[in-house]
Amino acid sequence: MYHSINKPEARFNFAKFLKPEYGVFYSGWSTYLLSKILAVDVSFKNSELYKNELEEKCDIIANTFDQSSLAFLESHPMKAWPADNFIAIAALSNYDKIYQPKYQRTIKNWIDKIKENTDDELGMIAHQTNYENAEVIEKSRGSSMSLMLRMLAEIDPEFGKKQYQLFKKYFVETTITFPSISEYPKGEFGLGDIDSGPVILGVGFAGTIVGIGTYAVYGDIELSIQQYQTINTFGFVSKGDNKKMYLGGRLPMADAFIAWGRASALNANQNWETNYLWNWKFHFYSLIILLIVWGYHFRKYFKSFK
Repeated sequence: MYHSINKPEARFNFAKFLKPEYGVFYSGWSTYLLSKILAVDVSFKNSELYKNELEEKCDIIANTFDQSSLAFLESHPMKAWPADNFIAIAALSNYDKIYQPKYQRTIKNWIDKIKENTDDELGMIAHQTNYENAEVIEKSRGSSMSLMLRMLAEIDPEFGKKQYQLFKKYFVETTITFPSISEYPKGEFGLGDIDSGPVILGVGFAGTIVGIGTYAVYGDIELSIQQYQTINTFGFVSKGDNKKMYLGGRLPMADAFIAWGRASALNANQNWETNYLWNWKFHFYSLIILLIVWGYHFRKYFKSFK
């Protein structure tokens, strides 16, 4: 996968003239992936070459952040999304954990900027900011906060915990007895887009999927498991040939994020025992509805016995 995203065709939709090259979205995710590969194993053949490549990529990212007066670099021309920047900084943090720490000053200075640029109303990190002055264009949303919190657990866990508490206050909901993540702060309405995916009954699909891992890294294992079970309930799961797909495999990105989130939950607590009766209310209400439907459908049959 890492080699695939480094091919020219994978960079086709990204602007090379941005700093870092191709923008912080492409640069951040490709570097983060490499950092995670090396976090798993540094003993494979030619691993030293990949280590040098990771350091080179991290140097470029760190230098770009150091030279910028703003917290958020451009993802695409004249577009700045904070979440993409968190991915890039998490890659620097991962390098420091795998090898000798090198980017702590860059990370600290960046976190200080983040704390100065939170949304005034919620005290949380914005969804989109102005690329020229970092002013908030769109305040916090569930899809981006789920991802940024997941990265903050690797970058600055203490700051992450404070943002997580606000996240639970403003975004974590219960929808039809199931746990969910609202795309917009509680009490506000908004439509879905390319970032959130479909928004139904206020629930953002992208944020809810990423939430499996986000809950886990902040210690909410039970909530993480319940969220995973909820997605399995409504995800049209299909299995075969040692594979598991959701929505008939039509959205591979969703499958990837679900697997990533589930892996985070399993790593957080290997001895977790699933309680399948936690949502007994849903089963009870479903039974009542089924009885009503069956009763209506077979009413003529019952009348024949009179």
